[in-house]
Amino acid sequence: MVDAGEDRFESPWSAALRVLWLGYRTAAGNLRPLLSANLAIFLPVAVASLVAIGSALARNVAIINGKLQLGGMPSTPLLVVVAVILVLAGVATVVTFAANVFVAAGALLDSPVGWRAALRAALRRWPTLVGLLATGALVTVFIGAAFFATMLWPSRIWVGVTVAVVILLAVLRFSLALPLAVLEGRGTFAALGRAYLVSRSRTGQTVVIVLVGVWGVPILAELALRWALSPLDGLGHTAAWETLRGTLAVAILPFQAATLTVLGLRARASYEANQPAADLDRVAAHVPAQAGGSKRRVRPLPALGWAPLLVCGLLLPGLLYGGYLWANPLRLVVADRQEVAAEPEGEGPLTIYPGLELLGSHGGHGDGIRRPGDRAHRPR
Repeated sequence: MVDAGEDRFESPWSAALRVLWLGYRTAAGNLRPLLSANLAIFLPVAVASLVAIGSALARNVAIINGKLQLGGMPSTPLLVVVAVILVLAGVATVVTFAANVFVAAGALLDSPVGWRAALRAALRRWPTLVGLLATGALVTVFIGAAFFATMLWPSRIWVGVTVAVVILLAVLRFSLALPLAVLEGRGTFAALGRAYLVSRSRTGQTVVIVLVGVWGVPILAELALRWALSPLDGLGHTAAWETLRGTLAVAILPFQAATLTVLGLRARASYEANQPAADLDRVAAHVPAQAGGSKRRVRPLPALGWAPLLVCGLLLPGLLYGGYLWANPLRLVVADRQEVAAEPEGEGPLTIYPGLELLGSHGGHGDGIRRPGDRAHRPR
């Protein structure tokens, strides 16, 4: 349960630790509905994407050192497939994030929400969610453009990094727009404005919580996974990495959503300090379990009785990808890559693909991958 005045007399950093602890504890205690909602969306999207991109890549890639690598200019069908997959992945992410917010808010307000009800409620918010997704994409493009523009002008990379970091820190508080849009039923711009208002008095604390709980922990977890798999190489490394990285991405989402949910509820409670109880009641009115007037609790399963099914669902996309590389059903070219030093007058290293004809990569430019029998040419 969230208490509005709980952190009123606490230091900002102590309150931040409480938010992080409560967010991660809430996610850990409700993994079954949270992961069920994620898998219900991500699993079909992942399988369909694998089938679609596997077919589109058939004439554009080879398996080099156990990884799919693109050669030459991508075809138009491949670009279309990749664009559609990116859009689907983005929409799937915001929908599952919203469903996780509903589940986490229900747990915090002592009104448990089933994952099906959470997904239905999240899908009803799709215009706002798509608007927030588009806004996030535009902000990302803007940060990237600012980085490259400032990096090229003074020819100092640290200037570009500084500008990008400053802009990123300035917009992190607007991460609250997603849980606020979900829990208050607001539109895209109203949610962004609301996020600014409720975080105005505690900007530093909000930025720290988002940096650590939403971005820092997942990044550290991925780095640790990369380090743990570093002894592997070739196809074994690729299969293990794709399997575990996909599992980590789906499994960490509930913790990110729960952290933002706790942060949003506490920020609202502080902003509405004159009537915190009434404020939480208004939030509860948007929780699916409250909408129909019934508060049906999710029946607990025996300890870890649901774990095998969820684990299989988490591992399935990565296992399918690894199996695709291993079985190679489309008969892609398979080769190991070796780089040899160029002659002194050469412009760059030469790359040898055993089983493929020798291709020159001069100064970072070249044909890339070519099947035997294709016409070769060197860039002029």
